[in-house]
Amino acid sequence: MTTAVPPLGWTRYTALDNYFVRGGSSVNLTAQGASSHSHSVGFTTGAPNATTNVNYSSMIISKNDHTHTATHNSSSISNIPQYTTTIYVKRNSSQTTTLIGEEMYNQLPSATNLKTENATNPSGVTDTTPEFQATFTDPDASDTGVYYQIQVNTNNTFTGTTMWDSTKTAMGPISNGSTTPQISYAGTALSLNGTTYYWRMKVWDQATGESAWSSTAQFTMNAPPSTPSTPYCEGTTNPSSVTDATPEFSAIHSDPDSDAANYYQIQVNTNNTFTGTVMWDSTKTSIANITSGTRSPDISYAGSSLSFTGVTYYWRIKFWDTNNLESPWSATQQFTTATPSAFSAPINCLIQKSNVNDYLNVVWSDTASNEDGFQIQRSLNGGAWTTLDGSLAANTTSYLDNSVSSGNTYQYQIRSYFPGPVYSNWCLTPTLDLDLGNIKFEQIQFH
Repeated sequence: MTTAVPPLGWTRYTALDNYFVRGGSSVNLTAQGASSHSHSVGFTTGAPNATTNVNYSSMIISKNDHTHTATHNSSSISNIPQYTTTIYVKRNSSQTTTLIGEEMYNQLPSATNLKTENATNPSGVTDTTPEFQATFTDPDASDTGVYYQIQVNTNNTFTGTTMWDSTKTAMGPISNGSTTPQISYAGTALSLNGTTYYWRMKVWDQATGESAWSSTAQFTMNAPPSTPSTPYCEGTTNPSSVTDATPEFSAIHSDPDSDAANYYQIQVNTNNTFTGTVMWDSTKTSIANITSGTRSPDISYAGSSLSFTGVTYYWRIKFWDTNNLESPWSATQQFTTATPSAFSAPINCLIQKSNVNDYLNVVWSDTASNEDGFQIQRSLNGGAWTTLDGSLAANTTSYLDNSVSSGNTYQYQIRSYFPGPVYSNWCLTPTLDLDLGNIKFEQIQFH
């Protein structure tokens, strides 16, 4: 028995709690302190009176064989003797520790140096079943760790949602000062959504000594990229008079965990709710890694042909990081195409006539420096326009038409075209009536 917590090498024997040790006035191990007992009671009565009583006509004499009846009243008393409180303990079979010949109390262990995924309070955790571990420490150098309990909660006071409670679980044994094995999370499913969780741990030694809860640790799950910012079309925000038939798009990628982006998606639509005509949907497309906080490379439009008549188109972009987490769509952006007048058209378009009426030479001045080429059409006798050549080389300034004959009227129109293709306005020549003889018309030169 003891009057304090069990000493080292001993364990409380709770089966005797609230019981008295049996005892007696003399040593009798089979009878003392029995759970039941009896009392015996004796009565003493006097002898019957043998005197003869005379009552006139009758004489009554007591019999010498008769009985007496009696009753007994007793008061109840407590059968709890005087006592002192003590604690029953039993010796552990596994361990006895002495110091200078005296048995010592078992000192409680502790869990320290808590780590998640081999790091202290990490963020950007991508494992949805992260591993936990701690150092088993015990003041009694020979003690080992044999059980653990881990709790994971949404609140650092552990009053929120319980994500996991491992309960008391066997491990080891873990030698004093050593790290526990990696213990995998086995609770409610975790998501890569940037949530922070809190956890703590306790341990038991082989003498059933139970530690207090450790200090609270935490870990934060990896988060998806932020909404792309500062989207540009043609290097600016919401441009107008766009002349590029394959405009370039870009945006700044940002990630809470500093993860790079390696995929993008762009959508271009005729409606700002993206319920109109889909001009382009790049779908999820790989791209060279974009460092968090930097602008993406220019991404060229690759959809249906744009209309260069001052039409406004709407677009948006999103990224995926290297953990395949997807950002929200960017804010909706727009760009407006230019009208044909924005493209440099040829000027000074004229017809040069030969002396024998067997060809006409159409000439013009090139005002553009970036055209892909020119297109020339002819109208015969005021009829519909037909294309003579749709892909004259860039920087061309004349065209020889040798399919003419006397007695017909001719007119030509020329325009430049740009990548896309995108076309300028037409430049028209005067009309030429190709009759016999040498006749000079206004704005027509004869050779």
